[in-house]
Amino acid sequence: MDATRNDLLNLLLSLDIKLPPKTKLPDTELEKRLSKALDAAQCLSRVVPSASAPEFDPSKHPRWNRPKQTAEAVRRHNLGEASKVYDSKMRGVKDPFPLFENPFMDLRQSIMHLAINWDEGRDTFVFKDQTDVSNIILRILEIREFDAKTPILVVIFRHELTSAPSPESLQWLQNSVEKGTARSIISVQATLLEQQLLLRLLKQNSVRLVSSYNPSRLDSTEEPFTLSFLIPVGPLGESEMGSFNKNDGCSVCGEVAKSKCARCVAIRYCGPVCQKEDWKAHRSTCKSLAGGTWRPLTFTSASQRVPGMSGSFLNRYTDIALEKGKFQKLKQEEDGVPNVHGGAPFIVKVQLSCRGGPDMLIYDRQRSFRVTALPGLGERGAFTDVAKVVREKGYQGLKVFCWAIRTGDSTLDVCIDQLPEWQNW
Repeated sequence: MDATRNDLLNLLLSLDIKLPPKTKLPDTELEKRLSKALDAAQCLSRVVPSASAPEFDPSKHPRWNRPKQTAEAVRRHNLGEASKVYDSKMRGVKDPFPLFENPFMDLRQSIMHLAINWDEGRDTFVFKDQTDVSNIILRILEIREFDAKTPILVVIFRHELTSAPSPESLQWLQNSVEKGTARSIISVQATLLEQQLLLRLLKQNSVRLVSSYNPSRLDSTEEPFTLSFLIPVGPLGESEMGSFNKNDGCSVCGEVAKSKCARCVAIRYCGPVCQKEDWKAHRSTCKSLAGGTWRPLTFTSASQRVPGMSGSFLNRYTDIALEKGKFQKLKQEEDGVPNVHGGAPFIVKVQLSCRGGPDMLIYDRQRSFRVTALPGLGERGAFTDVAKVVREKGYQGLKVFCWAIRTGDSTLDVCIDQLPEWQNW
């Protein structure tokens, strides 16, 4: 089941990786980005010593001995998703993440489904699409423990592009039932896109297993099955979102940008063809930014300002399961603050200290970054110009919304005279 180019773009989008609509990245690069994103979604580097070499041996870890706790251990969600669930309950919405709308969310729910059934004594599954053209047969052989929050599901799987299981698979299913190994066979409905993600994840993880690891199988009917493993999968973190969404080129195709919109001087293009094609989508933003005066600000994060400081920064991308209870020395952001916006304009809230301090807090709606600008950083007079706008046009002279564009790891331009409408965040 080979992925088409459109499939790859849709799968990336399901992980919130939004490439330029007419991106000219080759399919091989899209494949590579998707594979890396799935590794990041697993937090694979926590578990596997080297993602590029077959060095992982699950037998080095103890067996999972936490009855009825597997499902809770594989649960992964961030603060943004938790907030959405809470808001939905308040509004009486039954399910804020309905099935079959987002392949990546479906994949995460399917892995949760595997864990729930394992806790209830079931280990054999058949993933089927609605049209019955693709089947993934999967059995959990054992579960090992990396830590209390990270079970390692050791599985075997087989993929068939048929309307029904092959004779070999039927024989395996029959043997499993007769010998009592398959305590129950669970049918799981999964779209073709979700199956593509699951197969990609299983294949990527399979090649990372050491050849000496060979857990016992039922009988010879399981020999054609591929050995692999699954670990908890969750939403991408802020640094990954910044890395996978970054686009420093043309806003339409991603190619090297050679010019900017002459009216707003904000959006970059490779040439007139892409600029003309983008005009319908860009028009409203352009009108807001046209003739704007931009001032460059240099910012810093708290960990850069106070080396050795301990604490925990939370935003909508924070993984609750992995960050819960953490209070540690903040990582020095040597590579700069994550940039999820690329070179596109976005709205920030600029906030002055209510105590009259010299610092200026800046953050976006997603809370993908939260930084501080100081008078002594960057171009002389730029901080004063932005602060003046906050005092004269902002709410109670303390906060205002502005258009901004990231221009570097620690810099952004802020438009001071073409302000967006007031935002409710």
